Amino acid sequence: MDDALKRLTKIAGWGAILIFLLLNFFEEPSTYSDYIGIFGQAATISSIFVLFYNRILWSINPLEKTPRIKGQFYGTLIYEYNGTPGEKNVTVFISQTLLSTKIKFSTNETSSVSVTSKILCENGDYFLYYTYITQPQSKARDYNPAQYGACRLEITSSDKLTGFYWTSSRTRGDFSLCRKV
Repeated sequence: MDDALKRLTKIAGWGAILIFLLLNFFEEPSTYSDYIGIFGQAATISSIFVLFYNRILWSINPLEKTPRIKGQFYGTLIYEYNGTPGEKNVTVFISQTLLSTKIKFSTNETSSVSVTSKILCENGDYFLYYTYITQPQSKARDYNPAQYGACRLEITSSDKLTGFYWTSSRTRGDFSLCRKV
């Protein structure tokens, strides 16, 4: 289980216990079914809080270490395919919650969407890893067919990502992204 999920599980568990104790104090249950009802209320309230924390609150929590990279980035892709180098401008849109990150990537010929993604901390530095499938425009499909790929981006700041990628068609390259101002 990853660290963010562990923290969220602890928040949910302790939150449910605290809410259960508070509700017990104010509602003064007298039967077994009263206790079950209070436990259900506590679990519901705690679950709603955890969902809200996962979506919004984590991003304003100063103690949360997960980098906040949600937004639109622009950059340059320097690639090599069949020994031929090239360069393209790229646009990347990242949507993010505490537990998930989704990436949409586009150039003048193709776009891609993430299939899997994960932000990992390696020796104190954060990296975004993701796999994707490309969706080339019809005009480019003859020489640039749909392909699977993977990417590793270092999160150098919340406004800058740098890294490299590789694909099933043996294309590879480097790119640098900056947040849209």
